Amino acid sequence: MGLLGGRRRSKSARRKRVQRTGAAAVALLAGTAGGAVLLADRFHLGVVATGVGILGGLPGLFLAWAAYRDGSESNDGATDGARGRSADHWDPVALGVHRVIGGGPQPSYFRRPHDDLLRAVLDPSVTSNRIVVVRGGSSTGKTRAAYEAVLDCLPNWQLDYPLTAVALGQRLDAGIERRTVLWLDQLNRYVDADGGPAQLVRLADALDGGNHLIVVTTLWREHWHGCGSR
Repeated sequence: MGLLGGRRRSKSARRKRVQRTGAAAVALLAGTAGGAVLLADRFHLGVVATGVGILGGLPGLFLAWAAYRDGSESNDGATDGARGRSADHWDPVALGVHRVIGGGPQPSYFRRPHDDLLRAVLDPSVTSNRIVVVRGGSSTGKTRAAYEAVLDCLPNWQLDYPLTAVALGQRLDAGIERRTVLWLDQLNRYVDADGGPAQLVRLADALDGGNHLIVVTTLWREHWHGCGSR
């Protein structure tokens, strides 16, 4: 694995609307079921008829709960990325770290020689802007290594993850705050995207400033020369 050293409105409004709608639907359907039970008791309705009425609403209740759950979970990584949290408040999976097969927490991280170099180039006492590229083959632990290093060195810095070139352009338009880690997992996705190279040129210009910005990105070895030639 090779290394090259060199907020606020965040989450998708559409997903928030889905979450709010789902929550309202859950409350409404739950209230309806509860009301059916009370009415059955008040007017001595048959147990079978009441049960059928409640069960008939369960599919809708399930769909509403699913909408609420999806809207809630998607806030961890909206389609354009997310802002507004420090590095130590990010779920590593939302940053591109592979999920554990079968579920469960991430295993303990095993340090390797390149981790010392990675931490050196992320030293927060260095005030210059810089870009750090973690390069390696597929599934060699690039993203996990970068995540662990940022967590160790810059836990209280703002971490901003625009998932697309368009989102990156929006971040640059809004202005990037001081002491920000701009996380661009899989650099080739931005290079290959429509308008991506232009946004990366803008990012290079932003790195010429003095706002204490660190860009952290990963790249497969086979994409290294292709990115460098653009």
